[in-house]
Amino acid sequence: LAPYPGSNRPWKSRCLICTQIVSPQYSSIKNGRGCGACAGKVVEAADAEDVMLAAGLKPLTKYPGAKSAWKCKCMKCGKTVATYYSDVKHQGAGCKYCAGKAVDPKDAEKLMRKRGLIPQVPYERHNKKWHCKCKKCGRDVYPVYNSIQQGRGGCKYCAKVWVDEIDAIGLMREHNLEPLIPYPGSKFAWKCRCLVCGKITSPQHAAIKNGQGSCVYCSRKVVDPEDALKVMLKNNLQPLEPYSRSDGPWKCRCLKCGRTVTPAYVAVNGGQGGCKYCAPRGIDYAAPAFIYLITNPELVAHKIGIGNDKTKNNRLKEHQRQGWLVYESMKVSTGEDAEILEKKVLVWLRREMMLPYFLLPEQMPQGGYSETVNAEEITLPTIWAKVEELRKFNG
Repeated sequence: LAPYPGSNRPWKSRCLICTQIVSPQYSSIKNGRGCGACAGKVVEAADAEDVMLAAGLKPLTKYPGAKSAWKCKCMKCGKTVATYYSDVKHQGAGCKYCAGKAVDPKDAEKLMRKRGLIPQVPYERHNKKWHCKCKKCGRDVYPVYNSIQQGRGGCKYCAKVWVDEIDAIGLMREHNLEPLIPYPGSKFAWKCRCLVCGKITSPQHAAIKNGQGSCVYCSRKVVDPEDALKVMLKNNLQPLEPYSRSDGPWKCRCLKCGRTVTPAYVAVNGGQGGCKYCAPRGIDYAAPAFIYLITNPELVAHKIGIGNDKTKNNRLKEHQRQGWLVYESMKVSTGEDAEILEKKVLVWLRREMMLPYFLLPEQMPQGGYSETVNAEEITLPTIWAKVEELRKFNG
């Protein structure tokens, strides 16, 4: 339909088979190629429009060709898109917004506001942190749009998965703790000074928030070695080695009789004396003795203890007068052997079973609170079985 333009230039022609006007190159025809329309490579504008309409896209411009973006309007969401005819025809592509492959910044902002988040900067990408302000608490947050779209929360403070440092400091002060360093994170040790005892402690903010106490010294979970030394000296005991643990034997020299003894700090601090030789009352270590297990339903506690039948001040009888009930007792050759057995049972309760002493001194005016355990944590038969096992093992 036009003069010969050259071997490698489009030559306007009419196909004698499909009658469509095409513009093949002479060199392509010479190499065996034919009509692009018959081969499906050339598309009539009307046919292309039908394909786009079937995909829910209404063309807004003339057909630009298979390799050029075609401006259309999505008949579902009403947005304007620019897509390729070939992608729609051969890959089933459609509106990128309806397909979730693109986000309209206006729609993104509407969703964020609906979720209580006010964007502070324009939308950029679905997987990039987006600076917003929480309507509820007023804090700056940086949620990812994709997460909000999937139904996840936007404000980490309102969701209680993140803590503002000012709020964290306020909570610590409510529990008489003054932070000495910046907030390290909810589950990291936070160096503070106790406003009650003045000691340095390092609790976790999460633990304080969950009601797990505050100062380990005030709650008696930890003993300051200097305080422990003062208690021992006050009870006429000179430690011969550094403090190690509250319920373990501590080698000391009695400042009264000069003998070497190994009382436990918790027992001395509980008013049970320190030197077993100088004690004006209590067990006779040379005489026959017994080990006993008692329980108090009202106090919900069990207690292990030792005594002599002929001792003037029988501790077991004192416990019974205070409402304690005897579960079992066992004779032991001497008071010293009974004490050794009792200490082994206490070591088992404290270290292996991880059961701290349960009662406070004021709950046991007769003494012995340091040998108590929570009755809800362990049964009497379990404790007594261990007593018999240790007695048998040690002859």
